[in-house]
Amino acid sequence: MCSFKDKIVTWLILFTLLFFANSASGQLYPVSNQYSNHGIVINPAESGKDGALSMTLGYRNQWFGFEGSPKTVSVSAHAPFKNDKMGLGILVLSDSYGIVNHTTLRGNYAYRIELGRGVLALGLSVSAVRMDISPSRLVAEHPEDDFINGLGQSTTKPNFGTGVYYSAKKYYLGFSVPELLSYNWDESSQNYQSIQDESKYNYFGYGGCQIRLHSQVTFEPSIMARFFNGNDLQFNITPQLAISDRIWIGANYRTEGTMAALLSCKIDHQLSVGYAYDFEMGDKQHFLNNSHEIMLKYILKYKTQVVLPR
Repeated sequence: MCSFKDKIVTWLILFTLLFFANSASGQLYPVSNQYSNHGIVINPAESGKDGALSMTLGYRNQWFGFEGSPKTVSVSAHAPFKNDKMGLGILVLSDSYGIVNHTTLRGNYAYRIELGRGVLALGLSVSAVRMDISPSRLVAEHPEDDFINGLGQSTTKPNFGTGVYYSAKKYYLGFSVPELLSYNWDESSQNYQSIQDESKYNYFGYGGCQIRLHSQVTFEPSIMARFFNGNDLQFNITPQLAISDRIWIGANYRTEGTMAALLSCKIDHQLSVGYAYDFEMGDKQHFLNNSHEIMLKYILKYKTQVVLPR
């Protein structure tokens, strides 16, 4: 049962979620093939879900070998507090492509409520986003060109995010908007200005489940829907097999025409590593190289309770 205080906090966070969803917009957001293992990147409500201090490092090199191709680095840490009532987390996300770089420092808060046979988490995030355009990365025939030299722009702006996450023993569901503000460069003021442009808003809805096929084999399908650019809808479909709860083998298919092979391994009960290799399909495969993605995750928990000698 929820206390009166729990209900008040729940309604406040839900009100914030609905308010921003109708009044704000966000930037195009990088997505990982291994989103289910690093959900804090897209949803602040997942903070504290692992039941202990959880740290993750992710790196993605899209279209490997193509000069100026997108590269994404993510580093996060999150943990539960107050008897698992709250989850707090921090995330550093660097996304670069060409002469543009976005670096985000984000703090996450999640409020967790027992609901039915699972836990409902409501999350909010606050972040500072550093946006840089560096013309020095360009190889220009005339480096002294005033137009090229005038391309350099740097600024730091605030942003906000929100999300909902429900997890039970055999399945989970989530919905989030990781960035609620959008900024465009304004020539008159020579600065970035916030705008209300819902065409740049990113919505994420996702879910997954576990189906036991054998004592040592589990089928773990998941799906993520992403709505962006005002009318584009993209699906990520990810079937995986878990063997002895130590090795995961699977694939990822994006409806935009990209396939990925996934492999992850739990080294022990604390450390796991994952790798994804994706490739373009159709006409794009002749122009774009394949992509590589690696992820390391460490959870600071123990198998047994240690009794202090004292």
